[in-house]
Amino acid sequence: MLEAALLATLTRSSWGGAAVGAAALAISPLLRRRLKEEPRAAGLLFGVALALALLWPSSTISSGYTPTVVGRLTEFSSIVKRDGFYSPLHQRVLIWTSAWLMGSEEPVLGKGAGLFELFYPFYQGGLLHAYDFYRNMRTHANNAHNEILETFAQTGLLGLGVLLWLWTTFFAGAWKWARTRLGDDPLWAGAVAGAAAVLADNMLNVSLHFAVPAFIFWWLVGTAVGRAAREAGPAPVRGAAWGRPVAALLVAASLFAAWQQVRYWSREAWYFAGFKLVRQGNLPAAIRALERSRAWGPREVNAIYELGNAYARSGRAADSAEAYEGALKANAGYDEIYFNLATVYASSLGRPDRAGPYYEAAWALNPLSAEIANGVSSFYLRDPAANKKAAEAVLKRAARSFPLNANYWNNLGYLYVMDKRWAEAEDVYSRALELNPEAPALVRNLEAVAAQSGRPPAPALADSRELLALDAAVSKGDWSARALARAEALARRRPSLLKAKFLHGSLLLANGRAAEGAAVLEEVVARDKGRAAPRVNLANAYQSLGRVAEAEAQLRAALGLEPGNAAIRARLEALGKKP
Repeated sequence: MLEAALLATLTRSSWGGAAVGAAALAISPLLRRRLKEEPRAAGLLFGVALALALLWPSSTISSGYTPTVVGRLTEFSSIVKRDGFYSPLHQRVLIWTSAWLMGSEEPVLGKGAGLFELFYPFYQGGLLHAYDFYRNMRTHANNAHNEILETFAQTGLLGLGVLLWLWTTFFAGAWKWARTRLGDDPLWAGAVAGAAAVLADNMLNVSLHFAVPAFIFWWLVGTAVGRAAREAGPAPVRGAAWGRPVAALLVAASLFAAWQQVRYWSREAWYFAGFKLVRQGNLPAAIRALERSRAWGPREVNAIYELGNAYARSGRAADSAEAYEGALKANAGYDEIYFNLATVYASSLGRPDRAGPYYEAAWALNPLSAEIANGVSSFYLRDPAANKKAAEAVLKRAARSFPLNANYWNNLGYLYVMDKRWAEAEDVYSRALELNPEAPALVRNLEAVAAQSGRPPAPALADSRELLALDAAVSKGDWSARALARAEALARRRPSLLKAKFLHGSLLLANGRAAEGAAVLEEVVARDKGRAAPRVNLANAYQSLGRVAEAEAQLRAALGLEPGNAAIRARLEALGKKP
């Protein structure tokens, strides 16, 4: 039963910890004797355990990721070969790198015990800016997923030395105690092995930082050491005169701790009441509940942030700014709080001088948010002459992260024109026009570059006009071989023009070349996952090829993008599928 519960978690680090724990049971001489005396029973037990792991089925209650145990163990190698990265591993590498940087910055004492979560986002942000590889692995790590690195990051070499000293003493003592009567005590041997298992698990996991696993872990450690202490005999009692003061101090500390728990409980109860009222649209009652949560204290980031959001939605800009600043005092690692605070100062309070640093902090923490990129670049472009260099850096990073957003390329062009960097301006304006060929403003920008610089008109202008003419012809029903040839020539000449590829693939399908059309439309869908039309035409191509399941998948994806589209629903019904 315990093995089945462990397998069901799909947590490989815990499986490894369990293997370490099972091996550590060999510290018990009694167990080793039993294995020798009853090899068939032991073999049967291990055989059943192995069979359970090998035959463990995939989940029947989920339609998503449902691997078997064997698949979970073997997926690493196949995914690395296919994609060059594996998120469960490389996200940990991101977290470990940040932990190492924290500890390296304060190598003696670390950044402070219990403060990993507060400092982590600032180190991760720098890595996200530096390496595009990590852009899909951003997280708000509460812990380091490695006890050694977490201890080093928070308490430095001194804390790490204490940690290693503690566990070296524990396991060296256990090795010595195993040769006494303790070695024949199953409870003692199990406690030692359980401690080893959890520590091994937490070289890749964070279970030691959750209340119930941590409670059980330290109970096991205390059981092991306590039994060993009793085996050694009672320790002499000294300092009896200090008994009453110490007892009084413990009582006072216990009463203080109990009161703190009352405060925590009341704070959380009012927070969740306010959270629910916000979702129900009752903002006045929500604000009252959230203010009571804040009054109970101590500060908690989620409760105060929710209060700031409620104030902002109620038009109380000054109060929302105060609440957001209070949330940052509770936990300064959330980019959305910086962004909201900057927006309140810039848009509602007329304080752009206060907004700038908060926009910059949000961007430093999270270069992967289009909303933050829009906010900070718009802020810089309020005074482009003073902020050209900073605005260019933000827009370049944003264009790299969101290459299908024409606004970033267009704004870059504006900055280049200011410095008369004509070739660069033409390049980025051309990219913007490729993404949005119907935009007259982008056409005018490219024409202005040619007029001001004396350069010949950008080739993208002629290709844009050809695309618009071809699109108009197709819309009027011209699906002829001539239209197909025009689309093919345009797509070959300008492969980054997705609309041209879309027309090319669609016209291939209309001219009876479904297999070729599917290949072109697959490329369009892969590069632009946010539009429904390419998916619908790809579904038509798949249906023509008899690939009904794939056609259904594309239609469902298209319906997810446009839930109110009756034509897509009708196409699904025509396939005999329920929308």
